[in-house]
Order: sequence, then C-alpha cells, then structure tokens
Amino acid sequence: MDKNIVFVNICVDSSEGGWKAGLAKLNLHGVNLIAEGWMKNPVCQAYNISGIPHYCLIDTEGKIVDINSPRPSEKQILHSQLDKLLK
Repeated sequence: MDKNIVFVNICVDSSEGGWKAGLAKLNLHGVNLIAEGWMKNPVCQAYNISGIPHYCLIDTEGKIVDINSPRPSEKQILHSQLDKLLK
C-alpha cells in the first residue's frame, strides 16, 4: 500500500548560492526549500524553530502534529508515530 508522505527540507542557515551548491554536492532531490534570514524568516518564526536541525510532522491538512518530532535516526519512535498517523 502506498503511503501519502512528503519529506520537506528547509535550509535556514545559508545563502541561496550556498544552498544550491549544497544540493548539487549532496545530490539531494525531493522538496528542498530555502528560508534565508534564519530567525528573522517568517517560516522559522511561524514554526518556532530556534535550533537546527529541527524536525516536525505536519498532516495532510497542514496541521502540526508534532512540533518537535523525533530525528530520522530515532527510527523506532518515528516509525511508530508515522504508523499511527497513516492509519
């Protein structure tokens, strides 16, 4: 069964040029956005991001499910949380 999951990466600590170079160097694909200006950026302010990396889960309706989601390296916890959301 297919799952309706999208991973979005938002860079907040680089210039546009550095961000683009990093994407190319690391061969990153998918949804990659930039929010220049770090703490002054409305995205960081709206999601109360005060440190990086920062992970949050947002459902298909745009509702924040967990503003401090587990890191991808915390696989058991994250998988359990995702399984509950995808039921």
